Amino acid sequence: MESIQKKSGDSGVRKGDSLRDSYASRIKQIFAFVSMAGFAGSTIFGMVSLFSSSLSSQHQQKPVAAAVSPESLLAAQERGYETVLQRELENQI
Repeated sequence: MESIQKKSGDSGVRKGDSLRDSYASRIKQIFAFVSMAGFAGSTIFGMVSLFSSSLSSQHQQKPVAAAVSPESLLAAQERGYETVLQRELENQI
């Protein structure tokens, strides 16, 4: 008689353990799903902002100036020196 009671008592503990295990397993699955969804969402958000900023910067770029000839650079420097000489006649530098 005792052996029958022990067996039925053991099966009750096993059911409780299996319920706890299935509950813990379900919680782990939910946590894993939420973690993956959060990671995927943040990755997608980062990629979208990266590409949108790249596309908007391409539209806002200023055109590149044409190559300036050395003669025009020298002429600009000459005008700068003349301007300084007009303001500061005593400046030898």
